[in-house]
Amino acid sequence: MKAQEIDAYFAQMAHVESDYKEEWDAYRFMVAQKMFAMRTIIGTSGTAIVTLKLPPQEGAYYREQYEFITPGYYMNKVHWISVPYEQVEDALLKELMDKAYTCGIQALPKKVQKQLLDDH
Repeated sequence: MKAQEIDAYFAQMAHVESDYKEEWDAYRFMVAQKMFAMRTIIGTSGTAIVTLKLPPQEGAYYREQYEFITPGYYMNKVHWISVPYEQVEDALLKELMDKAYTCGIQALPKKVQKQLLDDH
């Protein structure tokens, strides 16, 4: 998957906003102003990654199953994973991106979740 495809995939999700955070040199993806994903390139290696928020047990599971999935780059290592998106099957990457979006929604207050569902 290429960077533009990741951006387009997130853009089609309900209520997702994105921006470019210059000081991080990263594109952020948010729902109701809560970040659930970030796309960047690791400066030292040049590896293109997407960092995704997952429940701790799911993140641990994916890190154990796939050696290329690592703890979140520059993020809380318990709640975030990093995936080299150009080196991963699209189906797996989309599954992880969907899970991160769901995690982002579930992290919101119940009232906000209800508003988002009612707007969708």
